[in-house]
Amino acid sequence: MPALDGVRALAVAAVVMFHLPVTQLGAGYIGVDLFLVLSGYLITSLLMAEAEGTGRIRLGSFWMRRVRRLIPALVVMLAVTAAWMALVDWSLVTRTKTMLLAGLG
Repeated sequence: MPALDGVRALAVAAVVMFHLPVTQLGAGYIGVDLFLVLSGYLITSLLMAEAEGTGRIRLGSFWMRRVRRLIPALVVMLAVTAAWMALVDWSLVTRTKTMLLAGLG
């Protein structure tokens, strides 16, 4: 929904400003809250439109569309992060591998 782009821009700005080293900008959580509210609204509107159009909601196909849309960005982000870690500080790779293995139990 293009009408929500301005609200999304405000949410991004709030999160970015929160991570700046300026103590007066401490409300970054508001940006995260905005993203969660927008996501809920958009997901609900998509599901309602599907229910109105087809008379039912197919959650499996809905989630598969989300996965197909997000996986390419995830793969790029992981590749860039891994390359950065390997180039900047190899000990980050070792620590991350240890943390991932510990998280798997």
